[in-house]
Amino acid sequence: MFDSILNLESAVGQLGDLSHAPLIKHDVSGDIILMCRKASEMRNVCYQSEEAYNQHSSEFGLLLNRFHETLGQSELFEFLFNHFGVYANGGCIRGEQASQIYEASCTILTETLSNAMACSEEVAVAITIARTGILMAISQEGSNIDMNLLQGFQSKSSLMQRKLSKHVPIKDILIEIRDACRKTIGYVPSDNPPGNGLPYRGNGTANILANAFYRVNFIPKETGLTALCLHTHKQADDVFRMQYGDQEAAKRTFASDHEKNKTEIDDLLQAFGTHYVVHM
Repeated sequence: MFDSILNLESAVGQLGDLSHAPLIKHDVSGDIILMCRKASEMRNVCYQSEEAYNQHSSEFGLLLNRFHETLGQSELFEFLFNHFGVYANGGCIRGEQASQIYEASCTILTETLSNAMACSEEVAVAITIARTGILMAISQEGSNIDMNLLQGFQSKSSLMQRKLSKHVPIKDILIEIRDACRKTIGYVPSDNPPGNGLPYRGNGTANILANAFYRVNFIPKETGLTALCLHTHKQADDVFRMQYGDQEAAKRTFASDHEKNKTEIDDLLQAFGTHYVVHM
């Protein structure tokens, strides 16, 4: 979920004492950045037309699998896998619930990391896993986010909140948001499996907005941009209540306070500069 007022101070405050929490700081290798860009370029070529799909789909599939495999074996994902139990055990989260949060963590890391690699040569990641939650900061140098994209996140967050206030089921809202974000590249195969976003642009935006377990904000700095991603035990509790039909929990999960912080948001919008690309 996009949270326009999330910042590092508030995130750390929600997690509490981090003095003994596992932490990794990692600079993404140039090889992985290059592989990410090649996969993105090949995807666009592959889905331009039916002829292009027939010609390039096998090559693209191999390249994408190699990229995901390489990324999954990186220090970042090994750290997440090895230390996720610190949070799960601290929150007494087990079984299917723990699997949902772990999958959401991998998804949000992949999306924000891919976004950063698509437009920056220098990408650094810091992940902290506490008993009370997980905090990720993905920093990119030399590029920023464009105002239209940020306003798109803002407007879609507002739309979700308005529909929730009218008691529209959250499942229907998320489908509508996904469809509003995704645009076809050119060709969608007739046998395209449900949920496969590859023939579409805008999946990064859709997946960030629909990820109920994480709150995400894009924070400008002098030389680039940081995507801040926060998950807490309180957020998880609301998500699981929402899954059992608790509409109030759904409202808390996808709450948006930007209407009450218009001055802050206007200042934030003015701070953004150059173009930022939403990846895969």
